[in-house]
Amino acid sequence: MGTGYRPSLRDTFSEAYRAYGESRSLKKHRELIKQASPKGKKQPVLVLPGFVTSDSFTRKLRGFLGEIGYTAYGWDGGMNTGPDAATIRHLEQRVDEIYNAHNKQKIRIIGHSLGGLYALELARKYPDKIEDVITLGTPVNIETGGNVARAVKKIFNHMASKNMPLTEQGILQCAAVPPPVPTTSIYSQQDG
Repeated sequence: MGTGYRPSLRDTFSEAYRAYGESRSLKKHRELIKQASPKGKKQPVLVLPGFVTSDSFTRKLRGFLGEIGYTAYGWDGGMNTGPDAATIRHLEQRVDEIYNAHNKQKIRIIGHSLGGLYALELARKYPDKIEDVITLGTPVNIETGGNVARAVKKIFNHMASKNMPLTEQGILQCAAVPPPVPTTSIYSQQDG
């Protein structure tokens, strides 16, 4: 893990405002993006929301994936309040449910922020069921210093059970050990 870029607290706390502006821009360019996007053939895609968001946050992304030919699923887990035994069990069951509903066709997973960490862990655990992973603004390279890294670590350590993979140690492991499936990480330097 190199030194990498560390987002400022300003970037972290301005994400919602910036997301609104980006959303308006996407509306304007939707057809162009749709034409340039790879078309699906009804492949299953599981979309996982970020911390303290839910499927309503990923509704437009799932709708867009449907428009270009994929079968998109929400996580059906309510508000993502962080990793605990029930969340991990639910995600494992969700993967099995979608995998079996598609005659054992491998699943693509898109995860936003904390949802991306879940996606990486699922791909490590079930490489026979996961086609690939795309993470969006996921903190996979958390450094030991910096205000944002310390804040994120405190949140995860507070939220996670001691035996869950997404403790501070588990987050650092995410960066050190990539899953055995193709993985794409999409982020910007302004991601908080």
